Amino acid sequence: MESQDLELATAYLNGELESEERKAAEERISREPAFAELLAELRSIREASRLSREAEAGLAALERVAARARKQAPPNRRPWAIAAAVALLGILSVAIWWLNQPGEPNYVALFEESFAPFPNRESTSGPAAAAAYEAYDRGAWSQAVAEFSAIPASDSSHLNAQLYLAISHLHLRKASQAISVLDAYLATCASRCTYFHEAQWHLALAHLLNSELQPARDRLQTISSTTESPYQAQASRLLEQLD
Repeated sequence: MESQDLELATAYLNGELESEERKAAEERISREPAFAELLAELRSIREASRLSREAEAGLAALERVAARARKQAPPNRRPWAIAAAVALLGILSVAIWWLNQPGEPNYVALFEESFAPFPNRESTSGPAAAAAYEAYDRGAWSQAVAEFSAIPASDSSHLNAQLYLAISHLHLRKASQAISVLDAYLATCASRCTYFHEAQWHLALAHLLNSELQPARDRLQTISSTTESPYQAQASRLLEQLD
């Protein structure tokens, strides 16, 4: 792994890239599986670090509460306060231990590992579409959602805007909205959609983010058995992680 790749991926995750740099990085993500995998690994490391910090902070806070309870309790109640504090610490310790045990897959974490930026491939016409795609290119997801939502879904000249609207929702972690948009997009054009495979993949990820295992699995199985899908290998790997 090149050090500049790590620097680029880190800057991308930190939102430090300019619009053109971000677009170039997203092109690499869609083109180079190794770079996309590096980005997914960095996301996983960050998520694991965040959970670890939250658990440690929770334990430290509870320890402070327990110490205060022991100190402030009247002498005749102090043994009870100590016992209660010990019980609370024990409960939190068991909870942290349980959370770290292997079990059901963490669907949100799997989404974070699999979700990668999708570059803007559209040539736009009209001020409304131009504003929407400009916000998308900048990573201004809330603005992109607002701008894309202003384009009628029935406008056949901008049908593909619905895919970018759904992906903008996913960047905001709004899975239900993304599912609704993608279902409508696929219902409109089915396999004739310009971005049929991309819509299928992102719909599977949206179900995963929503912890809807069966719909996610059904989509992934369809994708993994479709040789022309650029997401075939990724879908197969994700299915293995869900089993």
